[in-house]
Amino acid sequence: MSAALDDRAGVYASLEALRRLAARPAAWDVAVLVSTQEESERYPGATTAVHRTSPDVAIVVEVTYAGDVPGVPAWGDVRLGGGPAIARIPVISPLVSAGLISTAEAEGLPFSVETGSETWSDADGLSVAGDGIACGMVSIPLRYMHSAGEIAHLADIEATSSLIEAYAGSLTADSSFLR
Repeated sequence: MSAALDDRAGVYASLEALRRLAARPAAWDVAVLVSTQEESERYPGATTAVHRTSPDVAIVVEVTYAGDVPGVPAWGDVRLGGGPAIARIPVISPLVSAGLISTAEAEGLPFSVETGSETWSDADGLSVAGDGIACGMVSIPLRYMHSAGEIAHLADIEATSSLIEAYAGSLTADSSFLR
C-alpha cells in the first residue's frame, strides 16, 4: 500500500525488465520512457518523446482497476494476484497483444485480458503519433486508484516485469508489426 502506485509500480516493473534484458543479448534496442501528463487529453509527454526516438513498437505499462475490491460485487477478471491485464482494445495492435498473450502462456505467467473502447493511457496517443506506433499495453491491477492508499500485489508487479522481459527478449531481427 502506498500513495502514487499509479504509476510508480509501472516504472519499477519497466526498469526491472530493462535491467534483466541488459544481461542478455537482444535483437532489438530496448528503452524505457517515463512520460508526463499521461492523463491529459493529448498525451504530450509520450507523443513528444516518440517523435525523437521513432520506436517500431511500444509496450505501455500502466495500472488498471482491480475488480475484486472487498465489500463490492466483483466485476471483470482483473484481480490482485491474478497477474497483469493485457489490453485488447481498438488502438492496441492485435499483433502485439497476441504476442504478449502467447508469451505469458509460454512463460506460465498469470494474466487477464482487458477490453474497452479506449485505454485512457499513452497508448491512445502513441497509436496515432507520427506514422502510428504498434502498441501493446500491460496493466498492473490496483485497488483504490488515485487515493492516498493504493494497493498493488507484489506478485503482479513481478509478473509484469517478467512478461515485458520475455516479450522483448522473444523479438527477433525479423519481427514485424505490419498488418
